[in-house]
Amino acid sequence: MILYRDLVVNTSPEQIHWLTNAAAHALRRIDPAFEWGAIGATIMSVRFTTLPGPLGLQCGQQLMLSFWTWGEHEREMMTNLDRTFHNLTVALRELSNEIRRSSLTTALDA
Repeated sequence: MILYRDLVVNTSPEQIHWLTNAAAHALRRIDPAFEWGAIGATIMSVRFTTLPGPLGLQCGQQLMLSFWTWGEHEREMMTNLDRTFHNLTVALRELSNEIRRSSLTTALDA
């Protein structure tokens, strides 16, 4: 599950849409020739009970990333799983850095 640290941001459908698209874009760029692994994205509805206010202000979403790998035998499948995890790690680090940069820019503009 991937979500913003500031839980209020997760109540904005536009922010979750951006997060989903940015994650997909980063994953496509990293290892475009890789065909023995896949990462799927699902937007999940959640309630953030630690947010103040009525239920309507606590409803939000988070991004669930699922993964699959294939291979002709166990060793090949595990190698492909390692490659899938590597690609996912690189993509999420890029995404985190982009969020940090945009937060810093927003804070400096304020």
